[in-house]
Amino acid sequence: MRDFLLYGLCGGLGDVYTLNTPGGKKTFTDEAEYNKYKGYVQQYDTAYGLAYTYNVSPPNWADFEAGNGEAVIDSYRAKAAGKAQVNTGTGVTANGATYSVLLPTGSYYRTTNKDDYEKYSRYVALYNECYALAVKYNFQRPVWAQFEAGQGENVLQQYKTLEAKKLTADKEEAAKIAAAAAERAKAEADAIAAQAAQKAASMELKVAQNTGDAQATQTAQAALAKTVQKAAEAYQAAQVAQAADVTYEAPAAQTGNTQTATKKGGIPWWGWALGIVGGGLLIYKVFGGKKKGKKK
Repeated sequence: MRDFLLYGLCGGLGDVYTLNTPGGKKTFTDEAEYNKYKGYVQQYDTAYGLAYTYNVSPPNWADFEAGNGEAVIDSYRAKAAGKAQVNTGTGVTANGATYSVLLPTGSYYRTTNKDDYEKYSRYVALYNECYALAVKYNFQRPVWAQFEAGQGENVLQQYKTLEAKKLTADKEEAAKIAAAAAERAKAEADAIAAQAAQKAASMELKVAQNTGDAQATQTAQAALAKTVQKAAEAYQAAQVAQAADVTYEAPAAQTGNTQTATKKGGIPWWGWALGIVGGGLLIYKVFGGKKKGKKK
């Protein structure tokens, strides 16, 4: 572990705190800032110990200065899953073989008994596997004491059960999202088709008016009224489907030369067209509905 050096200056200038960091020596006049960096160095030492022990790339000090130390440690513990400890100081002395295991606490378990060494190596391996699952799925982190008490196999089974439930729940949620997106797409297609039918009926009405055939005009007007009703219902259904679909993003609407994004659940282009056509029908009913057709 790295040494922390504290220096005090006399003469009323206040205290100065000096700290050796992986990025070089730093000097502080603010104790809170000094303590913060001291914590960063401790986090770095933990990550570096894991990297060294499991023979992976060393950590980057800048990540710790940025306040991301805990996330880095989580990633190193997760990387350790399934890996054997390589650099632990295990070797042979004049008194025989010595074994060393880095524990999740940051300390080392040292023994001359090979069976104990293998037992603790297994405890740490189980812990690392559980920790990797916890990081992957954002579960609660495992507690080392349970593994040291020989409960590692049971704890791992619990984590695997949580993983299975998580994956099942995610599949169910994904299916719901897909179904909502499909329903929204169908509702929008129905609304567009209803709008097209309304436009066609509107054209039929104009043709009947131009011919001066009163009976044809009345028939076309009734047909248009039905399509307006169906288009309005289809439009409302599309609005409901859009609101239920979390993947839906309304397209940008043109306003002059400027594009403005319509918020989720807003009226799409075909909704405005529907309103225009419907408005035209209303105007016809009020001002033109009493006109007699021309005689042939």
